[in-house]
Amino acid sequence: VREGADTRGRPLARINDHLQDVAFGTWHSVSYRLEHPGDASVAQDVASCLLLPPNTTEVPLPLIVEVYPGTVPRCEPRTPILSYPNPNSPYLWAGRGYAYARIALPRDYIGTEDGPIAGMDEAVDAGLDALLATGHVDPDKIVLSGFSQGAVSALYVAAHSHRFAAIIARNGWADLTSHYFGPPGIYSILDPDYFGSEFIRYEAEAGSEFSIGQTPFDAPEAFYRNSPVLLAKQIDAPVLLMHSDMDSFSMDQFDEMYSALLRAGKDARYVRYWGEGHGPSSPANIRDMWARFNAFMEEVGAVPAVGGPSLE
Repeated sequence: VREGADTRGRPLARINDHLQDVAFGTWHSVSYRLEHPGDASVAQDVASCLLLPPNTTEVPLPLIVEVYPGTVPRCEPRTPILSYPNPNSPYLWAGRGYAYARIALPRDYIGTEDGPIAGMDEAVDAGLDALLATGHVDPDKIVLSGFSQGAVSALYVAAHSHRFAAIIARNGWADLTSHYFGPPGIYSILDPDYFGSEFIRYEAEAGSEFSIGQTPFDAPEAFYRNSPVLLAKQIDAPVLLMHSDMDSFSMDQFDEMYSALLRAGKDARYVRYWGEGHGPSSPANIRDMWARFNAFMEEVGAVPAVGGPSLE
């Protein structure tokens, strides 16, 4: 570059220019005091994030509550960066007329002596109370959702709280003991050295959302009481399970969970995607997933009074 040359970039073309005027909804920060589940004298101020759908006049709204252990969400107003087609985007829920929330679940406030996420139901309840206080949320249309580590978390919370109209759990696990010993999904086919790769998740004394610090040999009761598959009898809300055969979490985990729910006489349905990894990535399966979300919401009566656009 010669001295004094103009090095500023020059736009050559705009991609998806029609999206520039799309209304994605508005994020709101909802602050509240969160008490430690093991010691009420210990508390901190936290904020959960609430996304309200665009151009809506309906109040209160059905709510999708997303949980993931260790989450400390950022709630500042922002315009979404659509760098790739994210099939799990919260804006897809907002575009259908749902409110969407990311609940604050700091790692130090969800673990107790009973287990690494044993206090999560209390933290979720505190977040829900704060969200309901805004007046934006319909208490009879709250759906709990979790993906990956959030899936086992959502199933655990569902067994200890009866505030939800339905549960969606995707691409996670459900039995801590068989997850500890079992095959690591697709990696068990690719390389036998991956067997046992989940041990550290539980044996760690810190640094993992599922730290127990002991093996199932030494603390079988901790693995038992924190496994949603063994808590299926306590889950009252309808459950939608989704998993994929090429995930790093074995699909067998949700085979177990579905069987447990059916054996306990619960309302459950199970969708398995083939040739997919950690969630659907093909256009056809993404469309199918969202069509099933739509149908499930209608079945459980958690749809907006004025529905958003459909994928159909």
